[in-house]
Amino acid sequence: TNFACYFKNPVNLIREFFASHHIQYRSISRIDICMDFNSFDDADMPSPKDFVKRYMRGDISKVNQNRMAAHGIDRWDGRDINSLKWGSQSSPNTTKLYNKSLELRQSGGKPYIEQCWLEGGLDLSKDVWRIEFSMTSQFQTLKNKKTGELVKKDLSSYDTKEKILDQFRYLYAKYFDFRQVMLTGKGTYMRKYDCPRI
Repeated sequence: TNFACYFKNPVNLIREFFASHHIQYRSISRIDICMDFNSFDDADMPSPKDFVKRYMRGDISKVNQNRMAAHGIDRWDGRDINSLKWGSQSSPNTTKLYNKSLELRQSGGKPYIEQCWLEGGLDLSKDVWRIEFSMTSQFQTLKNKKTGELVKKDLSSYDTKEKILDQFRYLYAKYFDFRQVMLTGKGTYMRKYDCPRI
């Protein structure tokens, strides 16, 4: 159930459940890792809402995962986008940025999530946004550089908050890479990797 994800150590709960019901662990078919926040830490970064507006205007562009989908409301005076997703349906990894507060208001709320937010120091008078990475089992297969052997991640890869945070940092650095769109002196677009990262 969803609320178990918000316990202090959900992986140990899974292990205890397996042991008490004599279930043998095989593999992880999908795992989502996310971080909830009110605003970006970088003072130069726009608010999440302004970030989405700048992205949709084409002022900034994403490196990796060029397939994207946007959800929101198409108003007469403009579009109010509250969710962006990058990566195709068949991709082993997708990235999302969305307004989690709005989602909870529309679904009737989940008090255990709001309790986690309070404990984490988030301001519930402001909208809480979420960056989420979804990985299939295909994405969780790593190649050992020394031996060439394929190694699958297992529950021990996610059984502490520190390990999950390390995974999030890796995914954020690689898949939440946005650049300021710049033009060359000739008026053509600069290569994304030559543009400043925001």
